[in-house]
Amino acid sequence: SYTVSATPTAYIREWLLNGYHSNTTLATRLTTDYLGGEATAAPLVGQVQGGKTWGLRKNTTDRMDFLSIYGSSILYCATYGATYVYSPAEKDAQLWMGSDDGVKVWLNGSNVWTNDALRGCTPDQDKVAIHLKIGWNRLLVKVAQNTSNWALIAKVCDTAGKAIPGVTVS
Repeated sequence: SYTVSATPTAYIREWLLNGYHSNTTLATRLTTDYLGGEATAAPLVGQVQGGKTWGLRKNTTDRMDFLSIYGSSILYCATYGATYVYSPAEKDAQLWMGSDDGVKVWLNGSNVWTNDALRGCTPDQDKVAIHLKIGWNRLLVKVAQNTSNWALIAKVCDTAGKAIPGVTVS
């Protein structure tokens, strides 16, 4: 695990990934439940869900580039990223993300954000208020792919975009 900080490395760089899941229908990339239970997903390394194995991906940059992971000619699909956020106390927080393309997010099984966008990925495009419970919180993100680039940038922070003391991601 590592501590979320106010530096550029505050972004989540370690994800459990599950994908990619093909879908030829652009309109249903985010609405199709490829896992057979997105809200209840509690991934572990090596677990098979939706016909794919959850694997740990450690990134050296803030941007998780899915084309470099899955291949450069992938179109019309989605992938999942999961991580666990520890909070020493119950508290309000923010989840700031950038995605290419659309993104759907669950925190502890509740859908907290959906943005079916067709866009390039830049930091902090979406700023979502979240509530962390005391202890470990399950964060699941689905990122849809249309054409061209495919990526995710995400961090858990306060309303100013800074680290929350004691909050860690693992």
